[in-house]
Amino acid sequence: MTRLKPLLVAGLLAASTSCGAGPRAAPYVPSGYAETECGNFEDLAPALIKSLHSGGFDKIAEVFRTELVPSGALRTAVAAVLRLAKDAPPPDGLLTPIGKVIDNPSVEPVVTLALAALKYLAGRLPATKTHYEVTTVLSKLLGECSDPKGPLTLVEVLLKTHVPLGCTPGDDGCKLGTIALFRPLRDLLSDPATRELLSALRIEAIPEESFVVLMNQLFTILKSPSFSFTDVRAVLQANVYPLIEAASLKTKLDALLDVLDELTRPEVGLQSSLRETLTCATAKDPNGDVNRMIYALVVQPEFQVSELVSAVNATDDIDPDEKVAKWLAKVIGILKADRALNDALIGVVVKMLQERNAAKVIPSLLDISASGALADLQRLLERGFSKCSRLPKGAPPT
Repeated sequence: MTRLKPLLVAGLLAASTSCGAGPRAAPYVPSGYAETECGNFEDLAPALIKSLHSGGFDKIAEVFRTELVPSGALRTAVAAVLRLAKDAPPPDGLLTPIGKVIDNPSVEPVVTLALAALKYLAGRLPATKTHYEVTTVLSKLLGECSDPKGPLTLVEVLLKTHVPLGCTPGDDGCKLGTIALFRPLRDLLSDPATRELLSALRIEAIPEESFVVLMNQLFTILKSPSFSFTDVRAVLQANVYPLIEAASLKTKLDALLDVLDELTRPEVGLQSSLRETLTCATAKDPNGDVNRMIYALVVQPEFQVSELVSAVNATDDIDPDEKVAKWLAKVIGILKADRALNDALIGVVVKMLQERNAAKVIPSLLDISASGALADLQRLLERGFSKCSRLPKGAPPT
């Protein structure tokens, strides 16, 4: 983690010292940042690209050279980060709990699942063809479904709402919505009876098309203006509970449903933002390409629910005093109020997910991971920013 800090500082300085002309202006560079020994962005970017080429990361360098730099997307995005860092400074010790989770061996299954997803996209075994239609859909979702009333509000509600509804934060039993939802879900999934039930279901025996249809039906129910979680509870009690023999499992399912019941009440606002999000998401993915990827991942023999539960357990109590949650809620509030700032931040990701770029970057990332060359890539990036290893005198302003 400490080796990443010079790189992060260098990236911020590279954006903040941009002064040359370009196809797109960078409206979020704060005033008061002096020209540094780095030079301006137009001088620094070629050095970075040359450094990547010299290390053999030609495909990644090509995306930087042909897409991110000339379009202004990289400079504008990092400048937007500077703006957020000024308006919503991260709390002290932000990286400490994150570092503890990353260093926990239990999170390894999450890394394995992420690599499996990349292999599916790139057509690496066990996939038999590429699936960059998924990255195209994800690019559209990020670029066109970022309405403040949708996903941003959805996350904001979870970061601000405490349950039981009306309780006073800080009181015993008054939990943030994300924590209140996470804990019973974790307890439910980690119960041996749940694992036995999931094993008995044999998801791999379900045809792909049936899985996609099932997911579409679920989304249709959740998008309905007349949706009521009490109806879902009634359906579960009538059709699912009779199949559960273990009393402990019924108790844990009840606890999860109780939290969901509170969070989906109309006065909370989560239900309406979820409806907005799913309506846009399903419209941008009419073929269900994202659901097809999920299906391909969960039917693999390597997929183990128990291991993923262990990974989730590693994140328990990551934010006990809710400092990170409050900071994230503030950031989201700023993004909701400034659509241009939000677009600037996601612009780089949207470009990277476009098929012409994803087809270069994703196989490169898999090769880097397989060869253990990730540290080499980091060193090359640091070399590209080698003259930006320290802040100039008097900058950045406080």
